[in-house]
Amino acid sequence: MHFGEPNKKASIPTLYVKTIADLARDAGGKPFVTDTNTLYEGSRVNAIDHLTLARNNGFSLEQLGCPVIIADGLIGENQVSLLCSKGYVHISGLARRADVIIALTHCTGHLLSGYGGAIKNIAMGFASRGGKLDMHSGVKPEITDDCAGCGICVNFCPAKSITVENKKAYIRPDDCFGCGECFAVCPNQAVKVNMWTAASDSMQKKMALYCTEILKDKKAGFFNFAINITKNCDCIDKPEKPLIPDVGILASSDPVAIDKASLDIINEKTKVDLLRQSWPEIDNTIQLKEAEKLMAGSTQYTLKEIRQNYS
Repeated sequence: MHFGEPNKKASIPTLYVKTIADLARDAGGKPFVTDTNTLYEGSRVNAIDHLTLARNNGFSLEQLGCPVIIADGLIGENQVSLLCSKGYVHISGLARRADVIIALTHCTGHLLSGYGGAIKNIAMGFASRGGKLDMHSGVKPEITDDCAGCGICVNFCPAKSITVENKKAYIRPDDCFGCGECFAVCPNQAVKVNMWTAASDSMQKKMALYCTEILKDKKAGFFNFAINITKNCDCIDKPEKPLIPDVGILASSDPVAIDKASLDIINEKTKVDLLRQSWPEIDNTIQLKEAEKLMAGSTQYTLKEIRQNYS
């Protein structure tokens, strides 16, 4: 799940998270709450700041009754690169090791994918920095003049594609497969990436691929919280007014079906294609179609409405 930002605490309320964690424990599991560090600078760029932010926003062992763990390590070094039919995917080591994944997703709009739901949550939330780099651009990193020639990136490069010459590191592009490990470990921030060049459809297709590969051979469940729905995702550190009143909470064992149902219900409530109206240049269904094509799930679903009277 996403822990929010310092100035945008629109993430899923702590009580819901604790309830689900308690149920997982009652079922015999050992639950913990997790997310990965961000590719960009900010309050979630390393595990220390990330855990501090999580605690400040209500997510800690004391508040949840279960630990909070950052899935890709202190600075993004806990990464596994997996070979699949479409090349490599770069995911957090924790995503590879966990037995069961329960996705707690806050449904929002998104400036690149148009819609952020379960597919995006799994893909971005469990991708390593290299995976995030891959999904956002696929552009291989470059060394800038800020390089001090320390050689740390040489030791961490899994492709052995970096050398230090004349006190500056150089990347051999033919050997590099774009994992972004050098970006994660460089102490001088001397690795440059052009993150925002990919078209939305390319990014959405890669999101679908990462979601499919992360969930492969996993037991998984999905909760979509269609509440406090904003035009932008929770990464934007500015308060936003919800676009519509709260819709409800959806649950499924299928990430594609739950995202399709979430979009359908939002549109049914508003009588318009709400998030397409917010981002008219983006077809937010590409991620659904691609994930279905990759057999991550189905866009066909049956909706069962459950109402609880607390009066």
